Amino acid sequence: MCECQKMVAWVVIHDMSVNQTTNGHGLVKDLTLKEIKNLDAGLGEYIPALREALNLTQNMAILNVELKVSEALSKTLSLIEEMKAQDHVVLISFKHDLLLKA
Repeated sequence: MCECQKMVAWVVIHDMSVNQTTNGHGLVKDLTLKEIKNLDAGLGEYIPALREALNLTQNMAILNVELKVSEALSKTLSLIEEMKAQDHVVLISFKHDLLLKA
């Protein structure tokens, strides 16, 4: 999960750039949500915002959310709480201090 800073929203993508997984180029943080959504991630698929992914999976699947940057924690937790998604989200991170704060 990465943040697009031009229009603060969390998007569901593994890499910090869109180069390898889409027909676009650049860092996620440098693109607007609209620019990201216009990219083709293969077979016409697009990169969803975290809010969309939470809506799509609600009560149907467990969503594994990796926290990559410390700035993501409070916004991510707030969104999960707002959407009442606590029961179907698992937070992971290689930054163990983030998990302790969650």
